[in-house]
Amino acid sequence: MIENEKQYGNTKSFIDKFTSKIKRMEEKGNVRGLHPLLFKAQLDGLRSMRDDLQGQIDEYDGRGGARQEIYSSEAFEIILSSLIRARISLGMGEAELAGMVGLEERQIVEYESTGYARAEAGQIMAIIGALKDRADAAAPSPA
Repeated sequence: MIENEKQYGNTKSFIDKFTSKIKRMEEKGNVRGLHPLLFKAQLDGLRSMRDDLQGQIDEYDGRGGARQEIYSSEAFEIILSSLIRARISLGMGEAELAGMVGLEERQIVEYESTGYARAEAGQIMAIIGALKDRADAAAPSPA
């Protein structure tokens, strides 16, 4: 995922390099004498990587539709309400969560009653971290 203009420029540069390499391979053919299936796989792989990068460019530019969807208020409401569901599914009470993030229980109760509308980003991130820690602790160890 492209997150800033520097990554955007780098991604465009990689797309140009992949496109040039693909064009050379298509024009010159299998000059290295690779098995035809290996040559095709190499070409298909380059096309796939180029297409994936182009998809990221399109998304960053807003043509992929994801940007508008991500920033809709409904999307944020779904994300924030999932914090409540996660706490409940992990068997945690408001007091326990509050203790894990250094808040008072009444603050968690208020956040949840307002759908986290008044919570600061740092507090939301701390809550997400606490929920993740609990989920990781509850997950069975790999055999």
